[in-house]
Amino acid sequence: MLGCVAHKEGRSFDFRHMFEGFKAPYFKRLTMLSVFYTVLVLAIFIFVMLGGFIFFLEIEQVIGQAQVEDIIAYTTALILISLISNTFHIFIMATWFAPTITISSEETALSAMLLSFNACLKNLLPFILYGIVVSILSIIAAIPLMLCYLVLIPVVSASLYVSYLSCFKSDVGDDPIQL
Repeated sequence: MLGCVAHKEGRSFDFRHMFEGFKAPYFKRLTMLSVFYTVLVLAIFIFVMLGGFIFFLEIEQVIGQAQVEDIIAYTTALILISLISNTFHIFIMATWFAPTITISSEETALSAMLLSFNACLKNLLPFILYGIVVSILSIIAAIPLMLCYLVLIPVVSASLYVSYLSCFKSDVGDDPIQL
């Protein structure tokens, strides 16, 4: 992102931009952001794994004498566990623009996550479409020994920066060459 910022400001992209996040003033805010993200992901993972484990223990006990009503009840429980696990996408929305917000402003990690969530919520359909496209491209990139990720990761990073500019900066024009 810092390389994208430098490019937008007319400076050249340097290799050092890849490690600028480990220096002041960015390091503390980005570390707090990653701590929040890690805690949220671990909480969801533990909840989903615990729910799935309990579900499969119960299904194993009644598999022999299962009635249609039991199967429907367990299927409903499995759907509920799946829906709850999909709350992870809410946290992706909260962290989507957060690193770029923290390096571009003086926002704290929590306020950057809130701003990111609100921006993604306002642009929900493009956010979902972008996620689908990146998922498909990720699968394709993994086919040739994951070598295409060397191209995909910088492209996704640049597109994330352009979407950040579109959502948060009013001076962005419609000309993609400007970006």
